[in-house]
Amino acid sequence: MVKTGWSRRAVVTYFLIQLPGMLLVGLGLVVIHVHLQLPVWAAWLIFFIWVVKDIILFFFLWPAYDNQSRDVYSLVGQRATALTDINPQGRVRLHGQTWPARADGASPAIPAGTPVEVVGREGLVLAVQIRRRQSGDDTRY
Repeated sequence: MVKTGWSRRAVVTYFLIQLPGMLLVGLGLVVIHVHLQLPVWAAWLIFFIWVVKDIILFFFLWPAYDNQSRDVYSLVGQRATALTDINPQGRVRLHGQTWPARADGASPAIPAGTPVEVVGREGLVLAVQIRRRQSGDDTRY
């Protein structure tokens, strides 16, 4: 089974990288509160907005913090799912990420939702073919 969500390590790594920024914002708000009489409620609101911003950004940035090395050179042989019809080009979902893809010359048009296998790449475009189902295969990609 191919995991499509973020790992615990990605969450911890992202949080640890964001922590210094949160501490600096908090310290800056304390200084502004003391010297410029910023109301306490306003300082807490600004800090809360800062933290919510970091939480929202995590959902866009988590692949960069995932512990699995996802080198584009090692994608050959990986299983993916066609998100759009691939005739001859379309998009696939691989490891929770969307990639441009083209049907391998030997493969006919590939309908959306079909399990595919990466057989090569040209730049960032993956060459895919229809995956032959084997016993024990997990259909979630």
